[in-house]
Amino acid sequence: MVMSLPKTNNSLVEQIDGFHNHSIQATGISNWSHRLPAISSAFKTSYYRVLGCSPAELAFRCNMLHPSLKYNTNELLETATGRQKKRQRRWQKKISQESTSTTPSLGMKAFIKHINPSKTQPRFSGPYKILQVNANVTCVLDVHSIHETINIRRLKPFLEKHVGRGECRITNNRIIDERVQCRSMRL
Repeated sequence: MVMSLPKTNNSLVEQIDGFHNHSIQATGISNWSHRLPAISSAFKTSYYRVLGCSPAELAFRCNMLHPSLKYNTNELLETATGRQKKRQRRWQKKISQESTSTTPSLGMKAFIKHINPSKTQPRFSGPYKILQVNANVTCVLDVHSIHETINIRRLKPFLEKHVGRGECRITNNRIIDERVQCRSMRL
């Protein structure tokens, strides 16, 4: 038995009836029993999409789902966009607080990144004073009274307010790791 809704001036009924006729033509009578579950789920989704409720909810004029199972998509979108905006404001605030110049300039101090650090060797050494900034993306640094030319990509700016307990520095050709000093002081 094929359900057919009478066409009226109501556009919702016409949309559902059009979908119903299209689904019957697409499946054909011979494959009807095999495609019945697919057609049934297509009807359910089309009712929800077009009417905003199931046929039973429309007939009995009540919610068939428990209120905790229903959700409002507009409310979910508002909360998600609110979280995104909050994260973006927090990120902008963080950037504005840390908005110090990271491009190398004369007199600035910088760390040098080792090309192939071993497990025992620290990743950065320094800080060293920048003596000259060349146009070909290199800098001349004062490394233990030796002027060494290094590419800017290997430099990490030295920001004094960000120096923490995990930073390393070189003095008199010795690597001093503040973490090791702190551990030895605790023992």
